Amino acid sequence: MVRTKRQTLYIGRELAGQQGAAGASFTDVDVIGPAVVYFDGCRLTDCHFEGAVDELIWDVPESRPVVRGAILLRDCTFTRCNFIDVGVAGGHDDVMRLLQAAAPV
Repeated sequence: MVRTKRQTLYIGRELAGQQGAAGASFTDVDVIGPAVVYFDGCRLTDCHFEGAVDELIWDVPESRPVVRGAILLRDCTFTRCNFIDVGVAGGHDDVMRLLQAAAPV
């Protein structure tokens, strides 16, 4: 799956019934929820998440072996994307690092 040039991805609808996405590349895409995603090995560059950080994080304790209900995004690349109405599941510190690294400079 490759999306570019100001396209829109309604992530919950387009990935419904799938295990998520792996190895996909997104450039200049509006990723629209409502949805909660779990990033695994993804790279985010110059991306923007709508909302305050404490509104975005769905904290998952490290002791929890399985996360259900979140959309798994594995080894995907996001460049200059906007995440609108999308929460991020994961360990609090990991999600904070990801969001800080993703932010435009």
